[in-house]
Amino acid sequence: MKIRGHHLLCMQLFKGEGYNDKFTEGMKSVIQKTRASGTEVEIITKADVICKNCPNCIGENQCRLGTKDVDAKDKNVIEALSLQGKTYSYNELRELLRKKMDEATFDRICGTCRWYKAGLCSYQAFLDSFI
Repeated sequence: MKIRGHHLLCMQLFKGEGYNDKFTEGMKSVIQKTRASGTEVEIITKADVICKNCPNCIGENQCRLGTKDVDAKDKNVIEALSLQGKTYSYNELRELLRKKMDEATFDRICGTCRWYKAGLCSYQAFLDSFI
C-alpha cells in the first residue's frame, strides 16, 4: 500500500473525524489494512489512497488547496524518519515515529495543518497514542 509521508502522522492521530463520511470511512479502512499483519507500506510524496477520498482531491495528483505545503510535509517526515525508498511494515513505521519524532519536528511538520490549528492534533496526543 502506498501512503504519503505526512499521512503516517495523520493515521497515528486519527480519531474518527474528517472532512466528510466518505473520507472518514476511507481513512478507517486504510488504517485497518495497514495495521493488518503482513501489509507492506511504501512511503510516497504524491496523492495516495487516503487522498482519493478527500473532497479537496481533484484528478490524479491534484489538490484544490495546492500541493506545496503537503509535499513539504511528506519530505519532512521522510527526512525525520530517515526512510529510504523501500517498503516497511506498519509496526516498523510506528516504531520509527515513536523513536525519531520530537516535538520541534512534529510542530514544524504539522503546524500549518488545519486539524492541528483546530486543536485536534498535538505532540502530546501523538505521544499518548503510543501508550
